[in-house]
Amino acid sequence: MSEMIQVLRSSVQTWECDRMGHLNVRHYFGKSGEGVAYFGSLLGLSPRELDRRGWLLAPRDQHVRFLRELRPGAPYTASAGVLEVSSEGLKILTLLRHGVDGPPAATLTTDYLLCDRDARTPRPLPDEVRQRALVHRCELPEYAAPRGLEPTAPAPEPTLQEAEVRGLVPAFLGRVRPELCDASGHLAPEGHMAAVSDGVTHFFLHTERPQPPGIGGAALEYRFVYRNPIAAGDFLSVRSGYAEVSEKTMRIAHQLFDAVSGRCVATSEAVVVNFDLEARRAVALTPEQRAQLQAHVIADLRI
Repeated sequence: MSEMIQVLRSSVQTWECDRMGHLNVRHYFGKSGEGVAYFGSLLGLSPRELDRRGWLLAPRDQHVRFLRELRPGAPYTASAGVLEVSSEGLKILTLLRHGVDGPPAATLTTDYLLCDRDARTPRPLPDEVRQRALVHRCELPEYAAPRGLEPTAPAPEPTLQEAEVRGLVPAFLGRVRPELCDASGHLAPEGHMAAVSDGVTHFFLHTERPQPPGIGGAALEYRFVYRNPIAAGDFLSVRSGYAEVSEKTMRIAHQLFDAVSGRCVATSEAVVVNFDLEARRAVALTPEQRAQLQAHVIADLRI
């Protein structure tokens, strides 16, 4: 197995951070995507080459672990390697870490499918790309493996009407902005995460999540299953619901839809904790919080 390749080197900007005082989750997705684009260039699938051929490396299934905060001004690097090579795609690991040799901040494991940009039909991975990818094989470190989210097969694709019937909360509604789209003009992973992140406050307001002073919320883990593309200018709706509440964590499911057609764009799950803003650590839910939140749990809600 070879070493992972450094694909990004930068620092956290204040405008990228949220009210928790650390890098907002959407930017982890964006920085990973930027790094993968460079990594793909080294494999022979540069953005320019993909555009010339009318191809796209489309994400299908993505798992994220958040390990340590990245706060304003923090330097970071990202490295990438190939976990699996198939006839039509790649499973790529992106590792963001503090500084150059510091501890890991987050890991993103993504299944990419090579496909026609417009029709979204699979294309065989060119032999030369496959050979280059095999040179950069790496192993999944234990800290990047799923922990609170099982890597199970996705549930059947839901519809917006089904989400309404099941009582999922309207969390986000807005236009798909071009700056959050990929080269084909469709919403990129960062845009999916941005919609979930922007809408989660409405979800918490609806469920009246009790929050003591000085306590916020932080995500430990996310998984996204990307189902159907949605284009710039379309309208996106996010419906959210509690899938499970335990002593320390909450598992929240998000379903993303084309707000007009009702077709599912993506489904997602997250493991979330209460976060002490002064001590900068996770804290357990109080019995009162658990009781109130468990009343909102929707049975059999999964990705």
